[in-house]
Amino acid sequence: MFTKTRNIAALMGALALVSACASPITPSSEKVTPASVTPPSSTIQKAITTVLSGLTSAINGTRSGGKSTGSLSANAFLVRPSLTTQCNAAGTSCSTQFNEPYNPPPRACTNGGSFSESGLLTGVIQGSATSLSGTLNFSDRQTFSNCSEGGWVTNSNPSISTNGQFFITSQHTRINLTMSGGFVITNAPGTPAGRASCVANGVLLQWDDITGNWANSGSIDCTPGGSFRF
Repeated sequence: MFTKTRNIAALMGALALVSACASPITPSSEKVTPASVTPPSSTIQKAITTVLSGLTSAINGTRSGGKSTGSLSANAFLVRPSLTTQCNAAGTSCSTQFNEPYNPPPRACTNGGSFSESGLLTGVIQGSATSLSGTLNFSDRQTFSNCSEGGWVTNSNPSISTNGQFFITSQHTRINLTMSGGFVITNAPGTPAGRASCVANGVLLQWDDITGNWANSGSIDCTPGGSFRF
């Protein structure tokens, strides 16, 4: 889904840690404060990938009324038993009401903490034997909570929100989504001070069934750390 995300070149070289030993002839030694370091690009990229992977699951989860994955299909919107469908007496025209939540259990991070999200798809699709049309509103919120991986800890600042619409007809399905929010990555306690603040900047995610591909723009901008473009 997000194969167009491009990695930025590595942002830093190897970090040398220097320890100071106390002199045997002095009562105390001078305390050395480690220099601040920048999270490696691989750590930032992993956080972004987690967000995009979660978003993919939320889109498919709300679409299907569960947590299953799969490609988007117009026909799928009319056959899910969890949706509310009303038809006329002849059964020639039906209206499907969407109010589909997506609330998977929080995902545990490797060294503690969690990543959680919740999504919602609402709206109405009108359909008959010959036509299908409607607009669905999608919202998704993702939260890092002391998510520790490889010596770095990620927290949302604020939660990452993705909102937009699914535009559906018999001939065409189109998705437009915008992303906002960000996250902060810091070193685990007891390690050299390090911090990067990352924020979504003009992120627009678009998909249509004509190309079958996502056309994305914008970036996640990190200070320090640089920009990770979509």
